[in-house]
Amino acid sequence: MLEVECDKCKRHFNVKGHTTPDGWYEPGEVVTELECEDELCQCLMDGEAFTVVDESHPTFDDDVI
Repeated sequence: MLEVECDKCKRHFNVKGHTTPDGWYEPGEVVTELECEDELCQCLMDGEAFTVVDESHPTFDDDVI
């Protein structure tokens, strides 16, 4: 999940997605479908830019360190 902020109206939304790490030859990128439980603002629905303000990583009980 990502927390994004609309660059125009400054509202925050938790959406499905993740960021990829930077590679040696290519920078990382944001991958999101802009799907959330709440309704998105009209700005984002119209294609306005957004900024990722937080990224959460899912944890699983069977993860091995």
